[in-house]
Amino acid sequence: GCIGQVTLTVTVRQENISDVLRPVNFFSPNGDAVNNFWEVGNILFFPQCEVQIFDEKGIKVYEAKPYQNDWDGSRNGQPLPSGVYFYIIRCEGDSGKPKTGSITLIR
Repeated sequence: GCIGQVTLTVTVRQENISDVLRPVNFFSPNGDAVNNFWEVGNILFFPQCEVQIFDEKGIKVYEAKPYQNDWDGSRNGQPLPSGVYFYIIRCEGDSGKPKTGSITLIR
């Protein structure tokens, strides 16, 4: 017949979205049906993420939001040359820094 009361504080820790994204380092869009698209692991779960890709001169060659793992190494329908490209992934609502890195495109 006793009545009790308790106060409980729950703290929810959320990982930064950028910490769970797994971009691959290279791809080879050469028509052989293997590695034809640049893939970012787990990005399909986060439609609020924007991907921007730049060439070695800093010119933006691709941009998408949401990113659907569908960049085929082209710009305006024209294949880009083999080389190193750089990406920035920004996600709305993410308290962490944008994810950045490089991609090697092999033809």
